[in-house]
Amino acid sequence: MNFDEALKWKKRLVPKSGYNVVAVDDFGAFEEQGPYFVSHHEREEDAQKACAAWAKITGEKCYVYGKDT
Repeated sequence: MNFDEALKWKKRLVPKSGYNVVAVDDFGAFEEQGPYFVSHHEREEDAQKACAAWAKITGEKCYVYGKDT
């Protein structure tokens, strides 16, 4: 995935309000790697907890995107 494609993916995953938990599959085929939506939360604290839980369960990198991300 090149930089422009990654930026397009990121823009799709940034919420208009609240916080989205986004993960990245590092283990898939190179063409399939990229960020994907996991869950949405109104509070950043809840999103951070969900992200930590997701990373622990799956072993994938996880990020919290807010509207200003």
